[in-house]
Amino acid sequence: MCVCVTGDFGECVVVKRIFRRSKSGSGRSQPSAVQPASPAKEEGLHLLGLEASVRVETDFGPVPVMLLRPRDRLRTVGGGFVQLKSIERTAFEAEVLESFPAAAAVTIEAGVFGSGLPRQTVSVAPHQTIAGDPLRKGGETVRAEDCLGHPGVRRAAHGETVYHVLTCETPAKILAEGLEIRV
Repeated sequence: MCVCVTGDFGECVVVKRIFRRSKSGSGRSQPSAVQPASPAKEEGLHLLGLEASVRVETDFGPVPVMLLRPRDRLRTVGGGFVQLKSIERTAFEAEVLESFPAAAAVTIEAGVFGSGLPRQTVSVAPHQTIAGDPLRKGGETVRAEDCLGHPGVRRAAHGETVYHVLTCETPAKILAEGLEIRV
């Protein structure tokens, strides 16, 4: 199965997805392994998502992304709730990340943005949008990779990485370890 990911200039970057079945017999599909079709297109990938252990605020309190299910209610920045419509999980194997380092997660250490944010160290996809001007530059949002170079923000070590992309019934800003994340 092939999927089209929109690149920086609107071009279609094709990635091949290979689904593995769970050995537990649960019948659930494991995250897909992604193989970029062309090394030259690496810059065109727009990778969104949060790694499994990042906690988001729900009506039950903070819950790791890996435990969320469709129809869960996520707390918005304004204090309301938005319903989770779907979660897509995309895995990059270590060999792929070695060949395409721009796909590696961005790790943000706890407290580096001041005011105790994020509450715990988080790893997010390079293009994940963080709202609320975490770098205090007067902008409304920033991509995680734009924070590289800020003390306490770095590329994650190469190893298998799974991004969890949350889609809600309506676009919203939710809280992930206290950071405003657009979904």
